[in-house]
Amino acid sequence: MDFKYDILKHPNVKLTTDGGQPPYIHGEPTQAVATLVFDSDIPDNAVSVKAVSTSYELLSDEDLEEIFNGELFYAGTAEDLVSSMKEKVWQCNVSRSMIDKYMNEYLVGNMKTTKTGAELRIISIEKPTEDAVAVEKNLEDAFLFYFGEKSEEKQDA
Repeated sequence: MDFKYDILKHPNVKLTTDGGQPPYIHGEPTQAVATLVFDSDIPDNAVSVKAVSTSYELLSDEDLEEIFNGELFYAGTAEDLVSSMKEKVWQCNVSRSMIDKYMNEYLVGNMKTTKTGAELRIISIEKPTEDAVAVEKNLEDAFLFYFGEKSEEKQDA
């Protein structure tokens, strides 16, 4: 006697194609919120966005050693380094026409493009705009504040 199980009698067969359901497609995004399509046809209602250059670069240990000539700049925890900054970190929104002004006048740690301009993360003692809000400092802010300009100067030389 053959004691094989009849899979069509399984209680969840109704959830399969044998039970009348559409086939499951593996690897398909099921919770996507947007789709990017690269096409040569640009719709008439497409929004033009001005490209913003950033100065972010991933540096290896060797790069950092070369930039700082092997000098130890700081010994301590990341939290101590962040709290040692006297400057505050401000978040504010500026119009497109004012972005360059703030980029030139302040140390800008981050910029996010918005519909009306940009949201800037500025490192400064003084409040850069009336509506600027003080936000919590992080390690990225401290690194930019202490090392950002020095690394640029040495790389340009």
